[in-house]
Amino acid sequence: MLSYILNIYQNMLRSEGKQMSSEPFLSSLIPFAGSGLLGYAMGFALKKVLKWMLNIVGFLAYFEE
Repeated sequence: MLSYILNIYQNMLRSEGKQMSSEPFLSSLIPFAGSGLLGYAMGFALKKVLKWMLNIVGFLAYFEE
């Protein structure tokens, strides 16, 4: 009977440890995902702006000759 109670107690401790370890993981994942999404959007916008600028410079250089 005592070993049965100890086994239940150990299982409870393991399940609590798993629940506690997921909270810091999720709290650190959310800012990381948000900054990754923001970085992707900034890179995408910068790519579009530079592409338009190079097209304008190329167009002006072509008709400059």
